[in-house]
Amino acid sequence: MRKGLMLLIVGLILPVEASTDPASFNGTFVVDKEASDDISAAFRPVIDEMNLVARTIARRRMRDGIEPDSTVRIQVTEETITVVSGENPPAVAPASGEEIEVSGSGGPATLSTRIEEGILRLRLHGDRGGFESDYSLDRDGQTLFISTTISFNALPRPVSYRLVYRRQ
Repeated sequence: MRKGLMLLIVGLILPVEASTDPASFNGTFVVDKEASDDISAAFRPVIDEMNLVARTIARRRMRDGIEPDSTVRIQVTEETITVVSGENPPAVAPASGEEIEVSGSGGPATLSTRIEEGILRLRLHGDRGGFESDYSLDRDGQTLFISTTISFNALPRPVSYRLVYRRQ
């Protein structure tokens, strides 16, 4: 009894660490909206700080809300990391963290991906701003946490939020 109690206490004190095996990220994950931050709510206080014209445009764009992508698919190999969020084009970059030039609807940008201390880091930056997302897994690898910070010239300050996905 005493030994079991001691093991329980030690288990509660020691930090919970995710797997450091890069392949543990491989798979498809489905959003858990109840456990995720409300993205629109994260933007509201920042939009309130904008000038009247910009605030009006931003509020109009947010009228229907901002929904998280329903799925995230990740594929990690020795050479590349691929992340596909919902119906968006895949983000494919060297696993080394090397920045590559990409183009999209926002114009030219740099994309980089790497896994560092068990966290998959994805960075996309262009002339008008960009985002940084950190992907981490819980201890059993079934829950994916995505912490994102968005910075754009039109925003008075960065916006951060956290999404939760469950392995499919």
